[in-house]
Amino acid sequence: MFEKVDVYPYRRKVDDRGEKRSRSFRRPGFLSSLDMRGFLNPGLLPALAAGFCLGRAVLLGELSPFAPAFAAACGTYFSAGTGFLAILAVCSGMATVYTGTQLAAGLSTILGVYFFVRSLPDRYASRWHGPGVVVLALTLSVKAALLSFSGADAYNYINVLFESVFAAALTPALVLSLKSLGGINGVKPLATEEVVCVLTLAAGIIAGTGDIRLWHISVKGVLSGVIIMVSSLAGGAGFGAAAGALAGMIPGLAFTALPLMVGAYSFAGVVSGLGRMLGKAGVILGFLLANVILCVYVNDFSGIAAVVGETLSAAFIFMLIPSKWIKMITFSLSPGLAPEKGEKTTDHVREVLQEKIRGLSVMFREMSRAFSHVSAAVEESSEERDLDALVKEINNKVCHGCGMYRICWEKDYYRTYQHSMEMFATVETFGRVTAEDMPGEFKRRCTRPRELSIAVSCLFDAYKLNRFWSGKLSESRGLVGNQLKGLAGVIENIVGNMDFSQGDFSETDLFLKHIIKEQGYHAFDVRLMEMEGNREVVITGKACPGTSDCCYKVAPAVSKALGQAFNATGCICGGKDKGEICTFRLYQGLNYDIETGVAAVGREGHRVSGDSYSFAQLAGGKFAAIISDGMGSGEKAAAQSSATVAIIKRLMDFGFDMEAALKTVNSILMLRLPEETFCTVDMTVINLYTGQAEIIKIASPPSYLIKGKRVSQLKGSSLPVGIINDIEVSTAVKKLVAGDVLVMVTDGIVDSHRSSNEKEDWLPGVLGEAGGSEPGELAGLLLDLAVAGDKMPRDDMTAMVIKLIKQQ
Repeated sequence: MFEKVDVYPYRRKVDDRGEKRSRSFRRPGFLSSLDMRGFLNPGLLPALAAGFCLGRAVLLGELSPFAPAFAAACGTYFSAGTGFLAILAVCSGMATVYTGTQLAAGLSTILGVYFFVRSLPDRYASRWHGPGVVVLALTLSVKAALLSFSGADAYNYINVLFESVFAAALTPALVLSLKSLGGINGVKPLATEEVVCVLTLAAGIIAGTGDIRLWHISVKGVLSGVIIMVSSLAGGAGFGAAAGALAGMIPGLAFTALPLMVGAYSFAGVVSGLGRMLGKAGVILGFLLANVILCVYVNDFSGIAAVVGETLSAAFIFMLIPSKWIKMITFSLSPGLAPEKGEKTTDHVREVLQEKIRGLSVMFREMSRAFSHVSAAVEESSEERDLDALVKEINNKVCHGCGMYRICWEKDYYRTYQHSMEMFATVETFGRVTAEDMPGEFKRRCTRPRELSIAVSCLFDAYKLNRFWSGKLSESRGLVGNQLKGLAGVIENIVGNMDFSQGDFSETDLFLKHIIKEQGYHAFDVRLMEMEGNREVVITGKACPGTSDCCYKVAPAVSKALGQAFNATGCICGGKDKGEICTFRLYQGLNYDIETGVAAVGREGHRVSGDSYSFAQLAGGKFAAIISDGMGSGEKAAAQSSATVAIIKRLMDFGFDMEAALKTVNSILMLRLPEETFCTVDMTVINLYTGQAEIIKIASPPSYLIKGKRVSQLKGSSLPVGIINDIEVSTAVKKLVAGDVLVMVTDGIVDSHRSSNEKEDWLPGVLGEAGGSEPGELAGLLLDLAVAGDKMPRDDMTAMVIKLIKQQ
């Protein structure tokens, strides 16, 4: 007898073994690892190299504004360990270009700036001008004081003043550049000022390389070439020209060759950017061609070997840069130089939009109230009005022109009216009325008894037909009212979830779509959303092939790209028909995960079960489980229950709450033909952040909540959906913790032991003993015991088990 039993175990669990992250949304970038406590971390080497080069950067042969500015940036951005080592690197670099009094002044300024900035209160250090004022004051005072002991002239003091102002102006740029480098991750594009600050830092590093050469190859030329080619690949000719101009300006000041270097590097950036469509090879070819042209026409073939050597060296380093880094740089930097399309959405715009949308919500709610009032008023008055119309029709069709008319309908109106109602009551009770069924006194006085009895029978048939269609119209009004009320709730949720402070996610959506495609899943649409303070990624694409759920393969890649743990809890996208569209959600930072198991079998003699069930991921980290039992069995009951489940899922995914969704489904089923079936609904929605479960039962058997060895029943008393126009929906709220198990069954399971006195009592005993089993095993056990107790399945049977576990 067990050959027809199908067990469908589901295990929805993601094992994220990475370290737990905070709920802040800081994204990892190239230099984010620098902000760590301690001296040894992966970002220390770039910090030391940058510090050493900036310490060596000398502009116009006398000015060193980068060293104190970078010292202030280190004190603001880096941790104590990394920042101090970076300062030592700056001092080491300065010691290679200065000696004597100049070196002492420079080192004193650098150390003073660093320690003074680190001691600033946060309210001053976090402002853009705070560190800059410190750099200006210390550079000016320390160097001017040392100059006073050496008998310097006015020119030297002017140099100190100019260097102090220049360093103070560079300080916020370098601070912002370090923060911007920490955000180059391909998720959020940098603003224009951030791009300029990053390029300024790069230009300062290039200037610090001085005239260092390796076999006649200038380090400055190689680094400049790498920066220009990366910029050209990221943003095309315009970006390449801008990067070339900035990369040539500051090093040009260092080597007093400003016009020539700026023009040469800008030209190289334009030509290399034109080859962007061909990828790295096109950029390298364009850069090499530009340098050769400049060498031929400017230097007359002299130094062409060195130029080619620098270009090839830069190209070699450029080719070694991983494609992933190039993609992140392209995504993060290129939008920064694009023209602004307008100011970002302001608070005023948000308030106006919210007010307009809130007005729509109020309008829909008023319309819903109007439909409900009209429906109630019509229902109260229509029956009495219809009966009065029937009596009036008798008056007009039968009695008009009769000699007894004045006696019956004028002198004795109320008694004639009462006798007419008695005849209608007879028709309603027995289906027909004859002259013999007329009241005695009324029969003796009436001169047309046969015509009157026939008219009453015909009019009552018309009355019943009219009442039927009036009821349908009233139900339709109720359906429209419930839908308008649900739409009002959805619109109110939209207003509550509107948050412009997070910026535009459109670029991030495109980046995530590319990341997901790399995992072998083709997504039609990817949306990063903020729901109730937590982020969610909603992905739509084709259903996963086979039985595997590809959403569990996508989740780790999305988590890595966004720098936060995202879970695919509750996702069921595998095993569906080929080509079917599937939408699933990835949730950020869930506290709980779920494991589910389902076992089902159809009634004996039926291949199709009349029970339907489904799971659904909802916004806000909620998971829904739904079971519907169609009245009867077979394909007809299955169609009714599956339609009910599908409509509830769609409405709740759209934003309807549980009560509004159920009332809408009930109204739809009320519009059915009389011979169609009804169905039950058993629904549970679990909040995977808080563990709170909302349970609604519409004519369904009890559910069972297992906490350890304790088993409790959860009952409902509502009628099935589709019977009465306004069903009563009551919600039970339970607080679940990790390890709790919820068991939902249909009446086929509960009534399987009908031959004994156990009935519902057999389930708690089994659950108390086997409640610790895996959900799939427990669901299969309940179904096996139910089939064994019933000898053969006399009704459709479904058992669903949901276990709450702690998120790993």
